[in-house]
Amino acid sequence: LLPELKRPRDALAAFEAELKIYPGRYRSLYGAGLAAEQAGDRSSAQRYFAALLKQVGTADAPRADLAHARAYLKGAG
Repeated sequence: LLPELKRPRDALAAFEAELKIYPGRYRSLYGAGLAAEQAGDRSSAQRYFAALLKQVGTADAPRADLAHARAYLKGAG
């Protein structure tokens, strides 16, 4: 909800709090990466997207969120 309200920094803080309780949660890793990207925090976005992709391994599932994370990291490097 916070990302849709254009509050990416608040969203990032919420996702980071959730990741402390549920480390490695797929949706939280992606949400944190997306919120960090929207907030202009490149290093955090890279860290969360990389953790997400590490978690799924080499799975090449046709998921928009994974494609977004891969594209972001490819462009960030």
